[in-house]
Amino acid sequence: MDVSAIGTKKQWWLDFWNIPESEAEAAWKLKLELDARGCHEAHFGVMSDIQPYKSQITGEMITSRSTHRAHLKEHGVVEVGNEQPKVRTSERTKQEKQDLRREIAARLDSKRS
Repeated sequence: MDVSAIGTKKQWWLDFWNIPESEAEAAWKLKLELDARGCHEAHFGVMSDIQPYKSQITGEMITSRSTHRAHLKEHGVVEVGNEQPKVRTSERTKQEKQDLRREIAARLDSKRS
């Protein structure tokens, strides 16, 4: 590869990532080292930011992924599909299960009457 092509690629790299020059230079050097070692499979995961949306909780505009996470945490809510499963520490006994079934049935019957 000729030098002019390397200079063009470097400039594209620095412009594309739009990060402070010292960080961009370090990232460019790392990229060259990985390329020299044949580490073409070493990709960095970059996720685009979210589209702004109006919070259903407060009505404020949420404009970034970090604001979104902070907003959810502040209001104690969890996105559906992202919640962590709760681990049961103990199983219910047969008697507890029967009592629970009776209680549910009694509540349903009281609603129907």
